[in-house]
Amino acid sequence: VLKTDDDSSDGSTPPLVEVFPSADAGASCYRIPMLIWSSNKTDSALLAFAEARRSSHVCSDAGPKGVALRRSVDGGFTWEPVRFIHNDSSTPESSAGFNFGMVVHDSQTGCTHLHFVWTPSWPRGPDAPTTNYEMKTCDVGETWTPARNISQALRAAGVWHFGPGEASGLQAPDGTLCVHSFFCVFFPILKKKLLHRLVTGFYNHNAMPDAGGALSLISTNHGGTWEIGGRLNNTKTNTPNE
Repeated sequence: VLKTDDDSSDGSTPPLVEVFPSADAGASCYRIPMLIWSSNKTDSALLAFAEARRSSHVCSDAGPKGVALRRSVDGGFTWEPVRFIHNDSSTPESSAGFNFGMVVHDSQTGCTHLHFVWTPSWPRGPDAPTTNYEMKTCDVGETWTPARNISQALRAAGVWHFGPGEASGLQAPDGTLCVHSFFCVFFPILKKKLLHRLVTGFYNHNAMPDAGGALSLISTNHGGTWEIGGRLNNTKTNTPNE
């Protein structure tokens, strides 16, 4: 992270802050970093997340991991020590385990929602469907709810593999929400319908290898429940993916 302040006007390179040093806190490496500003009526903080990969195969997508979190309450100049808000340390290296991810902040409630996916086997396939989980904080990252399964809407649509992000969802000041993700999913036709909704972005694959695409997952009740908001299927010339 490059940190700057209002006085850094001499043209020099801002100092570099190493938020997740390699091999720190027992991780083989850190991957898929995400950053979001979280605030409520009384407090605010920068929240930095990363996959803390613990596989003996350095930086493999598969194997045991932890959800690493660091907080900064001074705009990124200093950071609290690494905390692990979720662990799958018992995951065998033959399993994909969990992977990031999407984080979205609800400015109306002051809560921040973290999404990640868990896969029982590696490589992924229709016989080993993934499960999407959500964790939530309403005190700018101090405490988190346990991970809960929010895969119901995806299962009902026949989606067997889905991966959130990797990026941040957005809630616009007027309540209009769109996916700000690698997949760039945005459905202007739904603008009025999506007022006051939380939106996160996913790519998905159905049972047929060429039937994947991109979709959005939305919440109209501040993360209480989630549903599919829009879907873009693969074509011969357009195959949205990670």
